[in-house]
Amino acid sequence: MAGLVEYPLQGKRFTCSQENEKKLSKTDRFLVCENFFNKWPDACVRVLPGLLFDHCPIALSVLDLKYGPRPFRMYSSWIGRPGFEESVMKAVEGFTSAEPPDVVLTKKFVCIRKSLKIWQDELQEKENEQINLAVGELERLEEEMEDRDLSEQEDWTLAENRKLIKDIEFRRNGDLKQSSRVRFGDPLPIWPDLLCDNLRQLSEEDKDFLISPFSSSKIKEAVVGCHDGKAPGPDGMNFKLIKAFWSLFEDDFWNLFQQFHNDGAFNNGSSSSFITLVPKIKDPVSLSNFRPINLVGVVSKVVSKALANRMRKVLSKVISDSQSAFIREYLTGGYL
Repeated sequence: MAGLVEYPLQGKRFTCSQENEKKLSKTDRFLVCENFFNKWPDACVRVLPGLLFDHCPIALSVLDLKYGPRPFRMYSSWIGRPGFEESVMKAVEGFTSAEPPDVVLTKKFVCIRKSLKIWQDELQEKENEQINLAVGELERLEEEMEDRDLSEQEDWTLAENRKLIKDIEFRRNGDLKQSSRVRFGDPLPIWPDLLCDNLRQLSEEDKDFLISPFSSSKIKEAVVGCHDGKAPGPDGMNFKLIKAFWSLFEDDFWNLFQQFHNDGAFNNGSSSSFITLVPKIKDPVSLSNFRPINLVGVVSKVVSKALANRMRKVLSKVISDSQSAFIREYLTGGYL
């Protein structure tokens, strides 16, 4: 094409292998206009490892971007990994505090988070070392493939290294999917005040039920009812950790609910949350294409779930039979 300049490849001469990796070809390249090339003459085109595929991606790098530290987040895939349970148990061993229950639970999360950060760094370092060794071996074998056929032993080594990388990448992709899964709803409208006669009202018995203390079974029911990967708040913990180590947190949540029942509020910092922007459309281009959502932690989520479970038992007594919203029985009873 006239007027286009091609950046030379670095790292490899070929980008695609076919026919059982016996035929190599260069099917990918970056072609840019002269203005682009003159603005970034030192840009670099690198051929990345194909790893699990017969096609190697290429990357054009013009800037070295660095981002700040990322907040801690607990991933469900960590449960059952070597050393994870020991790190959690070691973090809470000998933990004591005489502060309010919500502060105690928050500080216990802090101890666990510090311990898991050390464990995560060690695990990440080990996996990165395994990947680097596997990638190095793959690159060496792919270079050998350009000049000769691989032996049976080398073919086996190639397959094993790809399997190792695939297993690690599968777990990491699962973590990425968990961190990006966010659900949100439309904002509630502002309803006008209405004066209506003959409205349904709760009985005194139902009113007493709504304000009664929470039992341990109902607290556990609220925890179990929460999604394993939900509540990606500032504490970084999710419900799979809470469920897996419920014996460590049962008393803390019991004390927390008793405090909330008596005071109706949390201490500063115990119910902190993240405010973030979620795109409304596939390719947002302006601020109006985003909506803000509030990412709460496990403390707020459990209390909200327990309150919702309690409200669900009496809603049908104040909502008309002709309405289907908010009542699960109505939705499954022939109204759809």
